[in-house]
Amino acid sequence: MKYLFLTLLMTLSAPSFGASATKIAVIDMQSAIKSTKKGRSAAKTLEKFAKAEREAIEKIGKGLEAKQKQFLADQKVLKPQALQKKYAGMEKKFMEFSQKQKMFSAVIGKKERELLAPIVEGLQRSAKKVAEKKGYDFVMDKSAMIYFNPKFDLTNEVVKSFGG
Repeated sequence: MKYLFLTLLMTLSAPSFGASATKIAVIDMQSAIKSTKKGRSAAKTLEKFAKAEREAIEKIGKGLEAKQKQFLADQKVLKPQALQKKYAGMEKKFMEFSQKQKMFSAVIGKKERELLAPIVEGLQRSAKKVAEKKGYDFVMDKSAMIYFNPKFDLTNEVVKSFGG
């Protein structure tokens, strides 16, 4: 899909008879987000939000590691039936732990999207304004580019327009 888009873009940007060349600019959206006050604030908010939950998950993980070591030690002294029962209990706890980790990742991802969405939208509006002012036809994210001449990078101007 990415290559189809780039092929289409190259086709559109090729000058045709009697037409001027298409002007393309680039913005590093990740860098732009990190460069703004709102982006840095969102990162701090996300870190505070995640810290307590991350610590709780790490505590559970350490507890499971200790239980696993104990299980390995118990293998030498427990009867097979007791060992099987203990193994089943540990397996259940590891599955629950895995589910908690997945839920944590999903919640953090959702919170990150909630915090960044207004910033990204604002940067996109600023990119549009800057591009229109400078006469660019397309503005692409740097992540979609294999190579570009740095003179076409509008990141700093977009951040300034956004309000840095």
